[in-house]
Amino acid sequence: MEWRDKVDPQVKPFLDALVKEVLMHKEAYSSAENPGGAQIWVALGVLAKQVNDLNARIAVLERAVKEASKNPATKDTETGKKKKENEEDPAKLLSKVLKRI
Repeated sequence: MEWRDKVDPQVKPFLDALVKEVLMHKEAYSSAENPGGAQIWVALGVLAKQVNDLNARIAVLERAVKEASKNPATKDTETGKKKKENEEDPAKLLSKVLKRI
């Protein structure tokens, strides 16, 4: 039985995905003096990139929410009636946010 088979079932899919992504860099870490250590560093780099990408996406979402809160819609798009203060059209807000990502 491999050690990966003993990993918590909730963690295993994430570990398997990380191992798969790290394997794409096998030529690089295999040529290192310490391939096991280099493989760990590659995994760390992959995770750091994922965190960085998520932080960038969060920043875009935060800017969109701030902008939407500064410029609330004044009329309901379906009824044409005046909206209450701070009431926003969620569909439009989501569409706007997704276009920026």
